[in-house]
Amino acid sequence: RAADTGAPGDAKRTAAAKAKADAKVRSADARAAEAQRDADEKAVVAARAKRAVEATTSALSLVDVGAQTRRATASGRPADPKATAKRAGQTPDSATKADAARAASEKGTSK
Repeated sequence: RAADTGAPGDAKRTAAAKAKADAKVRSADARAAEAQRDADEKAVVAARAKRAVEATTSALSLVDVGAQTRRATASGRPADPKATAKRAGQTPDSATKADAARAASEKGTSK
């Protein structure tokens, strides 16, 4: 019965203040949710851009390796697998293994 002890307008003022505070909280929650959505969207866009850059870089290195191999073949000298691998960002050992596997598959005797 605390409301009965106060002035007649106190209950209305208290209710109005509570409604105003609730509205501020809802507004802040909405702004926070919007900021989170924006951050999530930016993260998705950044991830897509990163994947696109990686794919482009990979494709360009393959094109470069292919061009080096074609030039070497056209000049009549064999392509150097270690130099080709170095340009492609591989280790020389993995390039040699890849060349061996490719040669074996061309002969029809895969390991």
